[in-house]
Amino acid sequence: MRQIVVDHLGVLPQQVIPGARFAEELGAEGQDTFEIVAEAEGEFGVTIPAELSEKIRTVGELQDLLEAELRKQSGGE
Repeated sequence: MRQIVVDHLGVLPQQVIPGARFAEELGAEGQDTFEIVAEAEGEFGVTIPAELSEKIRTVGELQDLLEAELRKQSGGE
């Protein structure tokens, strides 16, 4: 997921940490966060519900949601 953020926003890998806020710290604008979420969903083969994806503000929030969806798919939740 880190590489998706790096490629999309042009930031350094070390900037992509769980507490990093997409807009304020990583420079995401407009649809950037939505596009990152969509690309991550495709990469990991999951779908994050729209009502949750709209609330994503940090790298860690996206990571947590991706992990939760992966657990659901594998029968872990």
